[in-house]
Amino acid sequence: MNEETQKKWAEKATNSVADYFPNITDGNNWLECKELLGCALECIEQTEIYQIKTTSSSILLTLTALYLHKQADNANALILFERSLEIDRYLVGESHSDYASTINNIASVYDSQGNYEKALSLYKEALQLTGIVAGKKSLHYGQTLNNIGLIYNEKGEYDIALNCFQEALSLVEENEGKQHIDYATILSNMALLHQSKGNYKEASDLHKKVLKIDEQTLGKQSIEHANNLNNLAVLYLSNEEYEKALPLLEETLEITKNILHEQHPEYALVLSNIAALYQCREEYKKALSFCQTALSIYAQTLGKQHPEYASNLSNLASLYEVQGEQQKAQELYQEAIGIYESTLGKQNPDYLTIIGNLALIHQEQGQYEKALPLYKKVLNIFINVLDGQHPNIEIIKENYEDCLEQYHEKIDNEQGNPEKMG
Repeated sequence: MNEETQKKWAEKATNSVADYFPNITDGNNWLECKELLGCALECIEQTEIYQIKTTSSSILLTLTALYLHKQADNANALILFERSLEIDRYLVGESHSDYASTINNIASVYDSQGNYEKALSLYKEALQLTGIVAGKKSLHYGQTLNNIGLIYNEKGEYDIALNCFQEALSLVEENEGKQHIDYATILSNMALLHQSKGNYKEASDLHKKVLKIDEQTLGKQSIEHANNLNNLAVLYLSNEEYEKALPLLEETLEITKNILHEQHPEYALVLSNIAALYQCREEYKKALSFCQTALSIYAQTLGKQHPEYASNLSNLASLYEVQGEQQKAQELYQEAIGIYESTLGKQNPDYLTIIGNLALIHQEQGQYEKALPLYKKVLNIFINVLDGQHPNIEIIKENYEDCLEQYHEKIDNEQGNPEKMG
């Protein structure tokens, strides 16, 4: 078979696999995607060898990359998305919806890797292109606004995030209605935003609304439904409603295992939440087992510089702290702080909470001079960024006041002076 004939057969195979590859957005199709993955990668290799730049080759690259991204194989997903972008540029140019869509996909990979500044830059580029090509009232424009809102939410810039979500929700409603999964996704993101700010009633109402839409559109065995069950469980956990939270987390874990696998970040997230529940119930041995398993999965799938890894380090530190192992806890908090500073920045609520936890350790060790400036830093940013609405503010205020009183008592004892210093 000569080279030209081989190229034609490669094109035919690519066309067939691209046509047959299932819808990635439905998690129920992922098993079929897994079965086709080897064939898809073989076709992609052939398109590279023969420099096949067709619409079908771009579609296959995108679908395969989307599946890999869902499976947390972000490095290979990024390679395939970038190849797809190159073909899009060749076929339709940079002023086309396909090109904008691929940029959006690339941004989502950087988002998953914790590279939020890179992701935000690409999302904004995609938004601008989408506005020109499809218009600012289009569904794609709304979906990209939602993605931008997620980045700002991660960064703790809630007002900007909420504006993005509200505009996106309006556009999705106009284009698809209120019973569409995209509408539910944005409602879920808004619920998480309210949850981050401590607005639990608003968050609970939205989570329950989302679950109803999930059940009607995707059923109870979808990954989207599992994620939203997990979100509601975390809300119950925050309210110390452990008997409500545990069955939801166990159901989430089972669905996630069946659709994804046990080495996936979303599986690790549920393990981490179960660990937190057992810690709250003072079942520390169980908590430690779940937490360490989750940390191992995050390290293998997302790497040790990802915010989710940092979050689980903080959880493990907290677990050691309540068991009196302060030195271990302090080292883990310091490691988590370094990761957050380089990824999410110094105004993220999770970052601030960890700083507050580290301050508490210094306080418990009698190192008030180290603890007080940390408490002040955290309170200042919490109040300025979150308008005094975050639930952790009261805890940190109380810890700060106790620490200040203990510090004055220490000074009084050292100086033999009964009067407190201002």
